[in-house]
Amino acid sequence: MNVLRKRSMKVVAVTTTVLLAVTAVAYAATSGNYKGRTSQHQNITFQVSHGSVKKLAFTMIDKCPDGTRLSESIGGFPSISISHSKFAGTFDPNDPTQPTVISGKFTSSTKATGSLKDTSRNTKTGELCKGSATFNASYVKPRH
Repeated sequence: MNVLRKRSMKVVAVTTTVLLAVTAVAYAATSGNYKGRTSQHQNITFQVSHGSVKKLAFTMIDKCPDGTRLSESIGGFPSISISHSKFAGTFDPNDPTQPTVISGKFTSSTKATGSLKDTSRNTKTGELCKGSATFNASYVKPRH
């Protein structure tokens, strides 16, 4: 019985070590332009420079309470720092009831995935409309 207990503890220790090693991998994002698509089949673009995501822009389709859809071109964000392959931020256009929430991570040095959430006011009805999407983006090699 004592041998079995030691073996179980070794398996747990080895498994824990392997899991920690896998989750500790941080990818250095390749500097340059990235382009991709959201789960709403919309474009997303951004640039990586000096350890930050810059010039982030995407289109979000928000759903309004009355069932209508509001297409929003969203951009103009400040730089978002990349730390341990991850970047995130919550931004509002001078109105805390209308935040845009961005969360992403680099799954390799040239690929990023993440999620986007947006709340925007429908100027016709005054109602708050909400949307969310995931995204995948890849580094775009410069043309020479």
